[in-house]
Amino acid sequence: MPNPFPGMDPYIEARGRWPDFHHEFISQCRAELNAGLPSDYVATINERLQTIELAEPTEGYIEIYHLPEYRLVTGVEVLSPSNKTLPGRLPYLAKRRDLLHHGVNLVEIDLLLEGDRLSMLVPLPAGDYYAFVTRAETYDRCDVYPWSVRQALPTIRVPLRPGDTEVSLDLADVLVKTYEVGRYDRLVRHQQPVELPLSPPDAAWVTERASSRGT
Repeated sequence: MPNPFPGMDPYIEARGRWPDFHHEFISQCRAELNAGLPSDYVATINERLQTIELAEPTEGYIEIYHLPEYRLVTGVEVLSPSNKTLPGRLPYLAKRRDLLHHGVNLVEIDLLLEGDRLSMLVPLPAGDYYAFVTRAETYDRCDVYPWSVRQALPTIRVPLRPGDTEVSLDLADVLVKTYEVGRYDRLVRHQQPVELPLSPPDAAWVTERASSRGT
C-alpha cells in the first residue's frame, strides 16, 4: 500500500524509523540528482563520524562535484535529529559556515517536526517542513521552501557553478520511491495518535488519515 499521506509520513519520525528512512531518502536523492545533472557533474554519498555519543554514529550526506577537476560545488543535507538538537547542532552549524565560507552551495532538507529550525534574519514562513537553498555567492540569504504536513513535498532548485543551469530535485518523487523501496507500508505502525509538535487540527487530521490505514 502507498504512503497514506500526501507528503511526509510523520509516523516515520514518531515510530523510530527515521535512521533507516534517512539513509534511503539520501540514496534516492542522489539517484534523482545524477539522472538530471549535466555530464560534467556527479553526485556522491559520503559519511561523517559523529564526535559525540548519539544513536546514529555516522551521518550520510550528498556532495555534488564538477568534473574533471573534482571540485566540490554543492552539499545536500537531509537534516537528522542530531543536527537540530544540542550538542550535535553546534558542530553541524560550524560545518555549514565552513562550506559557505569556501564557496560551496548548500541545500538543506528538513523533514523532521521536532528540533530547532535553522535560524534566519527574518521569521520563517508558516510550515511543518522546509527546504533551504543557499547559494555561496549570496550566502547571506537563501530560498526557503515551506510546506505543511497536509501537502506534497515540493520540487526544489539545486544550484551548481555560477552560470550553469540549476538542476531540479523532485522531493515528492524521491519520497514515493523511498517509501516503496523501504517498504514503510509494512514497517510503520499507524495506530494511535503521535506526539509531535503539530497544531490540534493537523494532529487530528494526521490521526484520521492514519486510522484509514489500519496497520
